[in-house]
Amino acid sequence: MGRGGGGGGSGGGGGGGRSFGSSGSGSRSFGHVSSSSRGGSSPGRGRGGGGNGWGGGSGGGGWHRERRWSRSYGGYNDYGHRRGYGGRRTRSGVSAIVTLAFVVLMVFILTLFNNSRSAVPASTYEREPLGKGLAAETAYLKDDAHWIDNVREVERAMKYFYDKTGVRPYLWIAESLGGSSYVTDDEANAALNDLYDAEISDEAHIVVLFLETSDSDYDIYYVAGSAAKTVMDQEACDILMNYFIKYYTRDYDDNEYFSQVFRDTADRIMSKTVSTGVIAFGGVAGIVVLVVLLLFITSMVKKGNERKRLNAEILNTPIDRDDAFDIQDEAEKKAKEYE
Repeated sequence: MGRGGGGGGSGGGGGGGRSFGSSGSGSRSFGHVSSSSRGGSSPGRGRGGGGNGWGGGSGGGGWHRERRWSRSYGGYNDYGHRRGYGGRRTRSGVSAIVTLAFVVLMVFILTLFNNSRSAVPASTYEREPLGKGLAAETAYLKDDAHWIDNVREVERAMKYFYDKTGVRPYLWIAESLGGSSYVTDDEANAALNDLYDAEISDEAHIVVLFLETSDSDYDIYYVAGSAAKTVMDQEACDILMNYFIKYYTRDYDDNEYFSQVFRDTADRIMSKTVSTGVIAFGGVAGIVVLVVLLLFITSMVKKGNERKRLNAEILNTPIDRDDAFDIQDEAEKKAKEYE
């Protein structure tokens, strides 16, 4: 299953082999997605890592931390005493806070941007699961390609899908169909419905055919029963198909790949996806609150340091000077301003 080679790029336009939600036979729904729908080079399910074929991953490098400078304040006052303002002081606590807030904001925006490029549609409403009695107990897996070496792992994930949705999934993995590597939609639809009729006695299943005829060249077909369509509607099926595509280039083995697709699809379709706009607003509001809080803390620290400096100036003023009490009175007035 695409064991060799790294993950390829997304390629250019064109090449639309994508036909989500085509009409099915009878009252069942049928759909299809293909690696060729992405145009150019195929995404490649390279197992050595690599990024998502859509180029979604954030690049290397990182944020350059600004080097802040500091300086000493000092000199001698009019009374011959060394006058220290607390030693080294940063150029500006405000600039450091603004820099930190900018970095946090940019990381947050990049995260939202990468997530928006995942190409998995949002779930726009919360679905109700089917009643448990509608789907008869059947096998979960038909592995003609002999890819799955941990059947229990994959079946646990598919049972998780069933428990959350009430729709029982059936996964068929193959490298050819009827001995042919070229399959039309009509042929795939007929094969899926034949398998459905032969293996399943209810309409609460969704049967998925993952057909990879060569490395990085795959087609995914599905047929959803008439009862299953109440949960696996067009939006839900689009989410399922797009998780297959999204995770195809992840550093998963075959067991993890199929398991993750069904688990994440179940989680997403059975809840309403929070829009990126709401997340962005909350994130920006949080950053603003953080900046205001840090500015307040910085201001309080600055006032505390100034008060200490003025108190030290009062203590260091020679009492034998004629104007010592005037100087102390003035310093005390200034110190009270910072209380």
